[in-house]
Amino acid sequence: MLFGDRRDQRIAIREAGFTDDAEAATWAGGVLHQAQISPSEKLHAMAALRRRRPDLTLATTKYILHQAQLRSID
Repeated sequence: MLFGDRRDQRIAIREAGFTDDAEAATWAGGVLHQAQISPSEKLHAMAALRRRRPDLTLATTKYILHQAQLRSID
């Protein structure tokens, strides 16, 4: 994608095979073994997620990581 991924990320995660945000967040938490990621660890966390799912765009990976972090606060 030359100009970035501007899709609705909720749709993008369904296209990637996840049922919803919660399922994607649960998957990310399992891959990372934690959901709370410090800002300095964020790039490493995104790289780990993309190693597991190289089909995910950077924007979708960032969205999933954000959802995982939000859900771990609750």
